[in-house]
Amino acid sequence: MRLGWVVKTPLPSARHRVEAYRQKQFLLTEAGQKWVRITDAGEARDILGQALVKQHSYFRDYLIRLASGPLFMPEFSETDIRPDATPESLDYHSLASEVARRIQVSPAGDTAAVLNITAGPIRKYVQRRFSKRPPKNRKALLDAAQDAVFSEVLSSENLRADPASFVIISSWSRELFITGNSRYVTESPGGWLHWAAADITTTGVSMSYARRNVSKFGDYVVSMLRSASEELKTPGTELVKVYPLRGTVAFRCGVANEVVDRVLADLVMKKRSCPYEVWVSAGALIDPPASEWPLSIGGRRYHLVGFGDSYTEKKETARNVA
Repeated sequence: MRLGWVVKTPLPSARHRVEAYRQKQFLLTEAGQKWVRITDAGEARDILGQALVKQHSYFRDYLIRLASGPLFMPEFSETDIRPDATPESLDYHSLASEVARRIQVSPAGDTAAVLNITAGPIRKYVQRRFSKRPPKNRKALLDAAQDAVFSEVLSSENLRADPASFVIISSWSRELFITGNSRYVTESPGGWLHWAAADITTTGVSMSYARRNVSKFGDYVVSMLRSASEELKTPGTELVKVYPLRGTVAFRCGVANEVVDRVLADLVMKKRSCPYEVWVSAGALIDPPASEWPLSIGGRRYHLVGFGDSYTEKKETARNVA
């Protein structure tokens, strides 16, 4: 509706009203009908991205922020909170200090954000959420604390989106291949790293972007894959998990996560020249995190990838040894 592609119609104003809209049909405008008839995915993606930039201020703010450098959102687990912790006893000072520390040592290294992170607003956010009833369990308390951390980081970055909107916006931009994000970049100290995967430019109030695609950045990804895999290898093994390799290489090359997958698939299927050998394994026992996905090639799913010397390199090494 905001883009003008769906006819403006009342929407449910509260969660308990959603059921009444379950069978509701929403009509497309002429512009919406034109967009859904586009058969070229790239063209449809470009039009949608530009429409979001023009009409959605939170989306635009997010891209402008990433144009200046990576953004890091510290994340925590239940083990970071004492089993007996309550909204009143939670150690907010330690939590705020750890948020600041992780941001400072992350690839974002954002000093301005670090200076603005304090315990008071985090405590206020959590205690307000449980003002009427206590948390059901430690996870509920963790979720509130995590939302409070996100809210404070976003505020310190002058991003107006609330935590839920931020998750949605970052998902949109990644699906449009404008940005990348991962929780498994080698350089990240426990958190969610976001980066630009396009050249983003602003002129006055207008903004444009040009995606860093496979044709222009594929060779850069190829050169980074093997060196990153060496860092991720467990001693005594040749294979590495796809998802930390994907995130690390995408961040270092400044491309979308999916660009790395495209390059890997091309290398495995011999569609792109490569100075080394690449092989993949299903890794049936690997259970990737919910935010990640396996490498898909020809309808098959792979969780592990390995790299080795090319036939030429092996032959040259053998000749030199002889």
